[in-house]
Amino acid sequence: MESKEPLPRAQSMLSSISSDKFILIAGANRTEHFGDAWLLQVDAGNYKWVRLNTSIPPRSGHAGGGDTARLYLFGGQNAHAEKLYNDVVVFDCASLSLSQENYESANVGKEIPVPRNSHTFCYDSSAKRFVLFGGASSVGELNDLFIYNIETKEWSRRTAKKDQEWPSAREMHVAHVYLQGTDPRLILIGGRINGGISSEVWEYEINGNIWSRKKVAPITIAACGSALVKNRYVILYGGTDGVEFLNKFWVYDVVEDKWKSVGPEKLIKDSSGKITSCLGVTEKCLVVYGGCGVEKEFGDVQLIPLETLSKAFEIAF
Repeated sequence: MESKEPLPRAQSMLSSISSDKFILIAGANRTEHFGDAWLLQVDAGNYKWVRLNTSIPPRSGHAGGGDTARLYLFGGQNAHAEKLYNDVVVFDCASLSLSQENYESANVGKEIPVPRNSHTFCYDSSAKRFVLFGGASSVGELNDLFIYNIETKEWSRRTAKKDQEWPSAREMHVAHVYLQGTDPRLILIGGRINGGISSEVWEYEINGNIWSRKKVAPITIAACGSALVKNRYVILYGGTDGVEFLNKFWVYDVVEDKWKSVGPEKLIKDSSGKITSCLGVTEKCLVVYGGCGVEKEFGDVQLIPLETLSKAFEIAF
């Protein structure tokens, strides 16, 4: 019998496509990788899953996002089949269908990203492009940065200017694009570097191709769920510090360069430590889905109104 909701999983992708709808794509548990897609409808604290009649090659550790018209995802891995991907997949929000994008003809003779997982692929809505950074390839961690233009389907690699600092190779980090006025910036947090967990925070000026260090975070963190709220606050949940699976929520204010944390009891029912949960956000609520615990994967959905989030962190979202 077909399941009425996604099987428990981690390393999925969850993105909002309207004020009350989210799309969940792929993921994995300890025995299986998935290529399915699900519609999550939320309303006044309740939710409903609808399985969509569309799929992609099974994978986890992919990344992406988009807007109310289309979602894009890049890469991922199927560890059970020993496959790594460097494809771009498009989800059409009108037809609720997935398709693999053909970008090869637009990049003849150009460098394209190698297959990878546990990277970030962040949407810059101001210029209809994605910023790809880092991840893990078949030979190890990466610190390359590519821009993907969704209108021309062209890849372009960015490299450091003379004497410019550049983040070291890493995977399982957090990254989000936000606008500082009209200037798009990428914020980069943590990650796993050479087996250790980082507390670094970097900011990247996309138009100027300039990286700069911010104050280090009060935590070392990797493999956490994250979401950007109100173009200013990066919400982190769970993850690992290299010693244990975490269960706290953190908020990073990109404007004031400040951090706050709260325990899970203020926001969700389940206080288990988890890595690689999915977070999605609308103007009304934050959704926390799934993740990997010490003994099992989870398939729970936690709906957190932004008003509740605001009170817990004592921040006016």
